[in-house]
Amino acid sequence: MIDVRHHGIAHAPKPTLKLLIRLVLVAGAILCLLLLFRPAEAAVGAPHARPPAGTPGELALQQDLGISGMLERIFQQGTAAFNAGNHESAVHAWRSAAEGGHAEAQFNLGIAYAKGLGALPDMAKAAEWWRRAATQGNTDAQYNLGLIYSQGYGVAKNPVEAVIWWRMAAGGGDPAAQFNLGVMYAEGDGVAQNLKNAVRWWNKSAGQGFEHAIKALQILKDAEAGFAQQ
Repeated sequence: MIDVRHHGIAHAPKPTLKLLIRLVLVAGAILCLLLLFRPAEAAVGAPHARPPAGTPGELALQQDLGISGMLERIFQQGTAAFNAGNHESAVHAWRSAAEGGHAEAQFNLGIAYAKGLGALPDMAKAAEWWRRAATQGNTDAQYNLGLIYSQGYGVAKNPVEAVIWWRMAAGGGDPAAQFNLGVMYAEGDGVAQNLKNAVRWWNKSAGQGFEHAIKALQILKDAEAGFAQQ
């Protein structure tokens, strides 16, 4: 509950968006600090346009598909091992797939290092594998990079770097990244303060049902209504 008191003021001025955002942040709409752990399911790629039969292009495509299929099988073996409780075998398989460029394996290997599952805890290695996955468009890895750079977990704290990765994840539709990016805009942390952008990202996040963003927007709405009645 927000308690706003006015002493001897007959008519309170219309609240600015900056003041309303401050009320939201004071009320608890802060960075959502969660590490994501979703063992990825089998990746389903888009259909490939097949070159004419017998051409070098077709042979190269067949080779690429063969390598991709092999990496996917290794990744799935790792996921099955993890689900069976054999974390060391999972890490071994994920590392093999990750070194071959499998983005989901890179993400999961980062989680293994971050949480010490089948490997010694090492946030620096987690960040390295998340970065590899993130550059391939993995939004979970992008989110986690934003998280560790915003807080200095295993890396030097760097709000600017956090904003870069959260913006990528937010653009890819990640609701937690959208909310956190809104907080960074609201506070002017790692990016020039822009309260309208904060609300815009919270709206995008709330549109996907993200609870923190829904709460933030409701606090804004209630606070604005309270000022209007004074």
